[in-house]
Amino acid sequence: MNAAQSICIFLVCILFVACVNEPKEVEETTEAELKEQLIKENKLFVEKENDRINSYIARHKYSMKETGTGLRYQIVEEAKGEKAKADDKVQIAFTSRIVDGEILVGEQNADTISVLIGKTEIPSGVNEAVQLLSEGEKGKFILPTHLAYGLTGDNDKVPPNAALIYNIHLLKIDRTTDKQNEKRNEQGN
Repeated sequence: MNAAQSICIFLVCILFVACVNEPKEVEETTEAELKEQLIKENKLFVEKENDRINSYIARHKYSMKETGTGLRYQIVEEAKGEKAKADDKVQIAFTSRIVDGEILVGEQNADTISVLIGKTEIPSGVNEAVQLLSEGEKGKFILPTHLAYGLTGDNDKVPPNAALIYNIHLLKIDRTTDKQNEKRNEQGN
């Protein structure tokens, strides 16, 4: 018997032994168990993120309030007047950074943008934050991941699962669109 025949016989024996052994049972996870595990992991993530945010607030000695959604805020420069509301067109200036790190939009190049509250594609936490301000007010806001860019980040500067800090100045509320719509409604009736 040559070496090639010996190897062939050896491989056939291994295959035979492997096929004779009973397969191990694979433990299947039910959908309910998977859902429960995901909820548990999500709660753990939220707790850790809250701890990081609270630690950041304590280190910087901020006096922040928290909304029901988890948005932390502090009005740093007050003004009198109406607060912004959903569907208002507003002009804001802002800076932003990641809680644990880099500056996204710094003081030197603060962005000024027009936003239609609730309609413009910005993080939901920024929509909520702007509605806490009156025209002329400035506030500091910390957006937990679920109010910022979530699990995926923004595929640019913001990494996945990043809590963000925004400093927002509400420059102007433009309600002319509302007034024009009211006038049209009055004329039509």
